[in-house]
Amino acid sequence: MKKLVLAIALGVLIMPSLSAQQYTSQTVSFGITNHALVGVNTPTLAFSFVAPTSAGNGLVAQTASASTNLYYSFMPASPVNGASNGAKIKVNFTGIPQGITVSLAVDDNMVSSLPSATYGDIGSVVTGFQTGQTLGSGAVDIINAIGPSYTGTNYYVLTYTADIDDYTSLSSNPNGATPTITYTITQ
Repeated sequence: MKKLVLAIALGVLIMPSLSAQQYTSQTVSFGITNHALVGVNTPTLAFSFVAPTSAGNGLVAQTASASTNLYYSFMPASPVNGASNGAKIKVNFTGIPQGITVSLAVDDNMVSSLPSATYGDIGSVVTGFQTGQTLGSGAVDIINAIGPSYTGTNYYVLTYTADIDDYTSLSSNPNGATPTITYTITQ
């Protein structure tokens, strides 16, 4: 009988503490802001065609090059699934003087080996721009299939090459629009 009384007494002591447990929950949010940033390391590119040193000669250099480094950081507002929904970096080179054509080569050696678990979906260079493609009028995609990612201290090397294609159209003081390169990143 003593065992039964002791068992009931222990049960009464344990029961109130079990029924007194409470549960609560919290709502959790992560402050990850959406953004799309693209930039280059220098605001000015200079194409230098070397002047002739003897009368009767044309410009010594018929080709001139200039390079810049492109960086970006991209975090979409909604999930990105592959190239069809990925972000793109476009370039628009306006105001190219008459008589000159400009091509662009995009080198991804600095970013191609970045681990995706750390840097995200870096994207890929659009076909043709790995070796150089002539720029026309209007914006063109140069990097596509970008997911949530950033380049860090790594970058794409953009090399522009200007070629004289019509000597008769050249002028040392070209009129018209100021040459400008605009970079955009869009989803």
